[in-house]
Amino acid sequence: MNLFGLKPERGYSQNFLKSTHISNKFVDQLSLNPNSLVVEIGPGPGIITRSIIKRDLLKVIGVEKDKRFEPILAQLSDSSNNKFDYILDDATKDKDLSLTNKILDKLGNDISIGNVNIVGNLPFSIGGHILGQYIYQSLQSEGLFRYPTQINFMFSEPMGRKLLDTKNRTKFGTLVRTAFLIKESFVVPKGNFNPQPQIDVIALEFRPRPSPFKNKLEIDYYDTLLKHIYRFPNKKASSTMKRQLEYLEQVGISPETKLSTLTISSLVELSKLLMANNVKL
Repeated sequence: MNLFGLKPERGYSQNFLKSTHISNKFVDQLSLNPNSLVVEIGPGPGIITRSIIKRDLLKVIGVEKDKRFEPILAQLSDSSNNKFDYILDDATKDKDLSLTNKILDKLGNDISIGNVNIVGNLPFSIGGHILGQYIYQSLQSEGLFRYPTQINFMFSEPMGRKLLDTKNRTKFGTLVRTAFLIKESFVVPKGNFNPQPQIDVIALEFRPRPSPFKNKLEIDYYDTLLKHIYRFPNKKASSTMKRQLEYLEQVGISPETKLSTLTISSLVELSKLLMANNVKL
């Protein structure tokens, strides 16, 4: 970065990893083989990228919003023996899969993908937004999730702990757990970043679960149900859904239960029953 006169941009909430030991440890968590595609969100100065390129894999494609880093990424691409390429684009705007299609176009039609690893040390302000896109893509087996896919992201530790918490789930945490199995990889002390954030960072692994839904309509209804439940997460079913108590009883949910404490499977079962009976929430 010093060579190109670049500094982290506050407007992008950038905190770049500066330890090759941590970047190598992070890459050790990936599922890599000669047919692996790695999509790196926000490669920036490329410290994680360099650790990935050293491994035996098919291709690394970086998606970078900050155009200031193009000279660094172009230099990495030229020296990578065709293992690294990049796209200047905003990874938060891929609801229509236009970015995913650009990524796949980079590979060409004659390359067979064995599995996909989506990775990133994400700015704290957009990490949840990007993960949110992948929830819906994974549940519908769209885009990169047509292939066996693993996500490895670094988040602020408080955000990561909320996602790992199974007892005090938020609506977002419930959606994430519906789509993914989550595992903690390791904690990265804040001193390993430039500029140094106020809090430590945690590396998490997300592996897609088999989707319990048949189509987008079922997913949208489930999302609406969760919004309804988590408006008042500490209230009992008898007050949160007093008009739908008969359906709750059909799936074995007591009126005294706090719906936000239900298992993912119970929530999915309830959602499908309500939708089948055309219950408006």
